[in-house]
Amino acid sequence: MLKTIIQYPRDRDLHIQNVLLNIKDTIKLGETEYLLLFNNKELARISLSSLTREIFITFSGSFNLAQYERIHNVILFISKEVDGTIDDSESRLGYLENGEPAYIVNKWSQWTELLNTAKYKTLEGQMVRVMDQTCNELGTGMLVEYKFSTSLNQTSVITECTLITLLGERHYVGETLYIEPTGQW
Repeated sequence: MLKTIIQYPRDRDLHIQNVLLNIKDTIKLGETEYLLLFNNKELARISLSSLTREIFITFSGSFNLAQYERIHNVILFISKEVDGTIDDSESRLGYLENGEPAYIVNKWSQWTELLNTAKYKTLEGQMVRVMDQTCNELGTGMLVEYKFSTSLNQTSVITECTLITLLGERHYVGETLYIEPTGQW
């Protein structure tokens, strides 16, 4: 199990319960225990220690990127709301190309960019569908190139891409673009 600790100032004790209950898909298990769900399955456990003024978030080390992204976002949200300090030294997710460890918060954007670069590299020259944030299809064609940017939650996202379509080369730009293979040739 991986663990991240958020230490918070003394004056935030009463505020924490409200913060945790306002997180979507969070269930209160006991006085100091919460369960974070993802698609109705346990994603993480959140425990409070008012004695040490710490919030412990424990989760599996074998999730997919979407699940880790949810945990990452929850950690950032809680930390911001309680004015906390994050220690993710026990939440190593993997390593960057240069051998540096990447964690659920520290080096997050570099790690997601590494994973996404590998993912989309395999789609170059393949037929893909490009969609916007609301899953509206923008176009279909052969993927030529793409550009990553870092989103507000420090996740690497595609903001530009170029496809070769039946009508020629098309360039798409958006805050977040989704690219998925069509399975067609």
